[in-house]
Amino acid sequence: MSEFDKLMQGGSKRKDVEKRQVNRAQIRKTLLWTLGISFLLTIIPPHIGLLVFFPALIFSLIYSAREWMG
Repeated sequence: MSEFDKLMQGGSKRKDVEKRQVNRAQIRKTLLWTLGISFLLTIIPPHIGLLVFFPALIFSLIYSAREWMG
């Protein structure tokens, strides 16, 4: 089995790659929490939630497009 096949099955063991993956997971988690809370705020007092929800939604769409592109 080549080194590439091993890497594709097990993932990278380098510290910088693991740190990057942890950081990206934390960013995704924070974005989801922000979107969820701001969406709930749009139901109760709409003007407050909209100020947070739409910018967070736009940022999350840009972030997901960036992640998708590679």
